[in-house]
This record gives sequence, C-alpha cells and structure tokens, in this order.
Amino acid sequence: MNQPMARAAPLRGERILVVDDEPSNLTVTGGLLRVLGLQPSLVVSGQAALDHCRREHYAAILMDVQMPELDGLETARLLRAEHGAACPPILALTAGVMEEQLQACLAAGMVERITKPIDLDRLVDGLLRWVAPVTPKPLRPLRRLDAPARADLRERLQELQRDIAAQRFIAKNLSGALAAELADTELAAAFQPVSEALRHLQFKAALKACVELIESLNPNEDA
Repeated sequence: MNQPMARAAPLRGERILVVDDEPSNLTVTGGLLRVLGLQPSLVVSGQAALDHCRREHYAAILMDVQMPELDGLETARLLRAEHGAACPPILALTAGVMEEQLQACLAAGMVERITKPIDLDRLVDGLLRWVAPVTPKPLRPLRRLDAPARADLRERLQELQRDIAAQRFIAKNLSGALAAELADTELAAAFQPVSEALRHLQFKAALKACVELIESLNPNEDA
C-alpha cells in the first residue's frame, strides 16, 4: 500500500479544481489527478476559479501562486472571504521553496504548499491530509486509556476545540492525527463524529461533537 495509486484509493472520485495560467502545467497536473482516479476541473485564471467555485463544489483546490492579473494569493484570499468555512482547502502549487513564501501562502488562506515539479507521492500526501484523512483499522482488541492518557487527551481535545471554534483549517490536521492515535482505542468510535465533521469542514457539527466528547471524559476516571 505504499504506491501512490494504492494510497490514493480514499480519494477516488473526488472533484479537484486546478488553477494555473500555463496550459502545459494544467495538462500535467490534470493527468496526474486522473491517474489517481480523481476528477479534475482545469481553469487558467484566478477569476475563473472564483466563478467555478460559485457554481460547483470541489473537495480541494490546487492553486498556482504566480499568475497574471489575479495571482494565487489574492485568489485564495477572495475565496476564503467569500466562502468562509465552506471554502475547499487550497493547496499552493509553486516553485518557491523559501520559508517566507510558504508563510505568504498560509497567510492568504492556503493550507499547505506542493512544490513544482509536482512529485506524485507529495501530491497524494497533501490531498490525503485535507480531503480524505485515513484512520487505520485496529488489528487487535481495543486499547483502554489510563488516567494520565485520558488527561492528556482532554488537553489536546480542548486545543482542538479552540481551533474548531476559530474555524482554523489546522483543526482538520489535528483531527487526523488524533484519529490515527485513537484508532486502536476504546475512544475511536467516540471521536469519529469530530473527525468526520472536520473532513467536510463542518465546523459547527465538529465543535458540538468535540465538546460532548470532552465532557464525557472524566479526568478522575481510572481506566
């Protein structure tokens, strides 16, 4: 299951918007997505991306940073301002590898950077993080958390709760990490409503589920 195509199985059928002013780049990126079993829509400008997102729903957006007129950063800002929490995760496509370039992308509302030329493994990794985080299935009896582990979990859930309340995209990453850690525990099923809501960026539902889970954890309980 280490090959990109096999790992991309949870992504198959998802619709991805690709934004790049270079037709050759669109062809390459669109081809990679089709090989992985996704459904790409290809547009050549930031304005076209804005128009498409008003009419269609996408699981994620792959956005070139350097484009004429409306560049990727400004397009991302406009998309986030218009769609808010319902905005699909925007992954930057750029040849820039400097830290300040990454920070500019994050400040504009993008969630991470995929450097050009696109590496198939990194593309799959990024999409899995934001479109379909995978929770491993337990292969043994469910593990019970002891009191210290539960106390630590409560603190991490409270941190997650704050990020959800602020509608920060990082909450989806934190949720994916927690889901993986809890997959073989007694609390895997209890956490699922949180991770599933965040997968679809449903912050209100995720917040409610997270608060309920925190309240259900008795810090004085012995496992």
